[in-house]
Amino acid sequence: MQTFGEYVKTRSAWREKHERFVWSVERDKDFPQPQSWAALRDYLIAKKASEDVIQSAHFFWQKYIQYSS
Repeated sequence: MQTFGEYVKTRSAWREKHERFVWSVERDKDFPQPQSWAALRDYLIAKKASEDVIQSAHFFWQKYIQYSS
């Protein structure tokens, strides 16, 4: 199964709408492999991500959970 980061990078249909978040995942060498939405949100907040990036991350997290279930 793909990691969350790999999943984000392969979802081209959503790329344009969520470009800033996808860009963050692709360029952040320290991007974690979160085990929960809370962990991902905390990481993004610590990195001072904007609200739109956090919202995009939440969108991807929900889709990832559906995909991995």
